[in-house]
Amino acid sequence: MNRFYSGAVTVVGTILSLFLPWETEGLDHIPPGAVLVCGNHNSNWDPVLVALAFTKRHPLHFMERVELTRIPVLGTIIKWLGAFGVDRGHSDLGAIRQAIQYLKNGETVMMFPQGGREKDNHKEAKTGAALLALRTGVPVLPVYITKKKRIFRKNKVIIGHPYYPQKTGKWSTAEEYRLVAGDLMNRIIALGNGHE
Repeated sequence: MNRFYSGAVTVVGTILSLFLPWETEGLDHIPPGAVLVCGNHNSNWDPVLVALAFTKRHPLHFMERVELTRIPVLGTIIKWLGAFGVDRGHSDLGAIRQAIQYLKNGETVMMFPQGGREKDNHKEAKTGAALLALRTGVPVLPVYITKKKRIFRKNKVIIGHPYYPQKTGKWSTAEEYRLVAGDLMNRIIALGNGHE
């Protein structure tokens, strides 16, 4: 257990509950062991709300854009929390290897398949999550975070059911990665239907 992560969840959760409270649905859907958590991304608050929704009993290794890890002080804090950077403009094999290692160790990795914030969820998912899921064989857990964050009103974090993306042959193709990524994004968005 990362004590720094646990302490941060407790402190930030206490403070944030005063002005940006959250409500979690589907906490019992989180499977034991390694899992790849994927959610929509509309606000800088999304990673925080997901971490609080999962509670300190389910610590997450966030895949963050590498620029954040290079900011003095903030970058150090991000690394202490167990997050790791990914260069979104290139094929970052180092970040992929790091994510695979966490998953092989039975830990949880959280990423936003769209690769960045998207106001209306119209941005297509990149294939990184599909690649990780198909290569490691771990379950994927779709999560929907309320798009419009409301001060002093509960913001929903909806955790869907885990599922296993299937590949058709021994080796996955670029087209298969694209189809799996599209299906994942559809599952995420479907969780939010009727909740905005």
